[in-house]
Amino acid sequence: MSQEERTGHRDLTYSRWHRQQSVKRYLGVERAAKLSMIDIDDVEYCWACKEPLLIIETACANGVKCKTALVSEAVARRSQLPAAIVLYTVDPSGEDIASFHVRRLQPQADKDWEVMNPSQYAEWLWSFREEHDRSCARRRV
Repeated sequence: MSQEERTGHRDLTYSRWHRQQSVKRYLGVERAAKLSMIDIDDVEYCWACKEPLLIIETACANGVKCKTALVSEAVARRSQLPAAIVLYTVDPSGEDIASFHVRRLQPQADKDWEVMNPSQYAEWLWSFREEHDRSCARRRV
């Protein structure tokens, strides 16, 4: 992953192309309507061996109390990776994050949201690397 934002915007060309109104040109209306996809917001991975560690669906809270992540949860279950939904609130300056609300989906789903400040959330993310480091073949080289 690049440590710097590259463009500051997201290209939506593929997203528009993949929609029913566009892809029906190639598949017809019925098949185009069933061609479904989602984007996965975040896959945390090991910097040394590049193995995925955690799948995360994120959303800015903005009054949102939940986010659907059924497909991401299924991907996590099939790949035997942990997964979570993370809602974040932006601080009053609009320049940073004030808090995170985390609900684990996989391997064992949480019923309640855990509220974390940015420091706690960073440590939570790091904990997946610490656990992985014990078995990471590349880290031992």
